[in-house]
Amino acid sequence: AIHITPLFPGARAEAGAQAMHLSHPVFDGDGKFAGVVMAALDAAWLQRRHDGLGLGSSGQLQLLDRDGLLIARVS
Repeated sequence: AIHITPLFPGARAEAGAQAMHLSHPVFDGDGKFAGVVMAALDAAWLQRRHDGLGLGSSGQLQLLDRDGLLIARVS
């Protein structure tokens, strides 16, 4: 399963920048643990990426973390 961290202050210099880490274990052909794949996802980038979606007049997309905190919203 993919592990997603809560939002935290991002590495960008902008005040208020937030990011989250995603990680997933990797196993070899024998099923033995071989490592972890990890990525940092900038919350502002995610918002901009989804701003162009054509959701119609009543459509909405929300991304929430495990605690229900709104990360991104497109309407």
